Amino acid sequence: MKLYHSMRSLYYLLMTFGLFISCEDYKPNDLLPNRNVNVTIDMGLPMYQNLLVPSGYAYTPISPEFGFKGILIINRNGSGFIAYDRACPHYGVNDCTAMTYDGLYLNCPCDSSQFNPLNGGVSSTVDYQARAYHVEMLSATVLRISNY
Repeated sequence: MKLYHSMRSLYYLLMTFGLFISCEDYKPNDLLPNRNVNVTIDMGLPMYQNLLVPSGYAYTPISPEFGFKGILIINRNGSGFIAYDRACPHYGVNDCTAMTYDGLYLNCPCDSSQFNPLNGGVSSTVDYQARAYHVEMLSATVLRISNY
């Protein structure tokens, strides 16, 4: 019985210590403010038909409903889709133009930083990640992109 209470005390002590460590060093993935995104994409439309091809990609228009600088959507070789905001995550919203995609990396035009969309939007040169959005298939040709 005494061992049980000792183990239980140790467990609570470790949990408390873990909470302090995890809350101490929090750094957001990007410098962009919060914005609600909840849009549907019809891949049957001419501007999105490239998404029907494995490794194909498309840009959404640049407007408030599509994030900050529009969204890049990539077909991951038939195993689903990923989507990223084209705003450079380490600049303010109006400090840089939209990132471009070269088939391998999202490229920030302000400082040539590159973000790997197939590896979570990480960069080897900056500490921030490209802002990812959740992608859900609603039908064979319709996607929902959202941040919730």
